[in-house]
Amino acid sequence: MGLEDILYYFSDDRLHLLAIGPEPNQSALLKVRRAEINSISSLISPELKTVLVAALSNNGRSIQHGKSVASLLDIKSVALVSYDLKSLNHVQKTLFGYALKGRTKGQGILSEMKGRVVGRNSVLIPSQYLSRLQAFLKQWKVPYEYEVLLKP
Repeated sequence: MGLEDILYYFSDDRLHLLAIGPEPNQSALLKVRRAEINSISSLISPELKTVLVAALSNNGRSIQHGKSVASLLDIKSVALVSYDLKSLNHVQKTLFGYALKGRTKGQGILSEMKGRVVGRNSVLIPSQYLSRLQAFLKQWKVPYEYEVLLKP
């Protein structure tokens, strides 16, 4: 399979690899056996390799071991989330802080997600809780941005 036979694209912050056959009905998701990894690896640019390893580490699952790739490699997938409280008034900001961090330490949603504050309006959480935090922020109508990171 040559490089022209591999199509990769991003959508919804995910990497998709497709194997393109000679006929339109022969296209399929790329499935790589362990023995083929080195030959395919030589066809992929170093930049794409980095993205591919990150995508597999964050979202990959080993069929053989029944575990995530990240747990097999002893890598933690975390999400760095920053949010903006400009749209909230003083009372709403206080209530938001109580809901996020708790009125006393360890009572808020952040401790339930095993997360921590890393700066002003920024938290670090295990990526498995990202959708839960997103729902929380949407409920409060708080704009946010996030990056999924790998942590050894």
